[in-house]
Amino acid sequence: MAINKFSSSMASKLFAILNILHLVYSSKLVKVVIFTDTLSSLQSITNWNWEKHSFSNKITLLCSTLAASGYEIRFLRVPGHQNIPGNEMADKLAKLSTAETSLSPPQGVHYIHVTTRLNFSDMFSALYQHCFQEWDIQYQNDTRDHADKAIFPALLRSSLPIRSLSPIIFRLCTGHCKLNHHLSRIGLHPDGLCGQCEIPETVEHMLEVCPKY
Repeated sequence: MAINKFSSSMASKLFAILNILHLVYSSKLVKVVIFTDTLSSLQSITNWNWEKHSFSNKITLLCSTLAASGYEIRFLRVPGHQNIPGNEMADKLAKLSTAETSLSPPQGVHYIHVTTRLNFSDMFSALYQHCFQEWDIQYQNDTRDHADKAIFPALLRSSLPIRSLSPIIFRLCTGHCKLNHHLSRIGLHPDGLCGQCEIPETVEHMLEVCPKY
């Protein structure tokens, strides 16, 4: 089944578990073991919270209904990415379920288009990613701040969290850092010149000119 393309991988796996439970409910199988490689999904199912993923709450309620009707449902976690055939196929299908439907599914597998409401956490993640991509495009097209781009050619390729990234970018843009030019402005250096080049030791000089750095 192909669900909303903005849904997370965890959402697609929870959705798969939910559909398995619906199949169990409509079948004559009263003892079922469901295998999954996502610990986060199991934790989400077992810890009731109205703020968690809506699929998790639906799974919890359906499990309670099945248990009351005499069904025995067990969940078993298997290690992921260990070349377990069934798990590898399930992981591939989970990724395909959130991919564009133009992609070709594996042989013998057919898409069923399903309309699902996007969970708040998935929606927030999609909006955040979109805003960050727009920010990165503006950053790439801006002809200013060449010194910044010497360190961060693209914002999205930085491995630093945003809280660590922001003060670094601010210091690069303003020059408020431990370089001689800034130190001279606050009375901590006599002339603000680079000790090797004898010109003002600025951020641009450090990143683009000075052989010392």
